[in-house]
Amino acid sequence: MIKVDGNISVDLPSLKTLYLDHVHFKNKENFGKLLSGCPVLEDLHTRIHYAEEDNGVSTGGFESLSKLIKANIRAFDVPFKAIHEVQFLTVAVMDVELHRIAVKQC
Repeated sequence: MIKVDGNISVDLPSLKTLYLDHVHFKNKENFGKLLSGCPVLEDLHTRIHYAEEDNGVSTGGFESLSKLIKANIRAFDVPFKAIHEVQFLTVAVMDVELHRIAVKQC
C-alpha cells in the first residue's frame, strides 16, 4: 500500500503504462495532478482510495487523457470526462468487474 498525503507535483512525460493498486491519495485533485503529469499515458489501471470524502462527481484537477487506449478503473476513481476518448474500458464497482467495453471510434 502506498499513501500520498501531501500536495504533489508530477512530471513523467514518457510514461505510457500506469498501474495503481490500493494507492491512497489525500483527494482527487492530487490524483488528477499525477495523471496530468503523464501526457502520453496509454494504459491505466486504478484501484484508488481517497482520505477526503467526495460525492463521486467531482472533475476538478482532471484533464482529458487524450492518448489513453486502455483503462481498467474502479467506478469514480477517474471522472469519465477525463477518459472519454479511451478505446477499451473496463469498469469495476466495489471491485467487481461490470463491463468490458470496446469503444468504437467515430
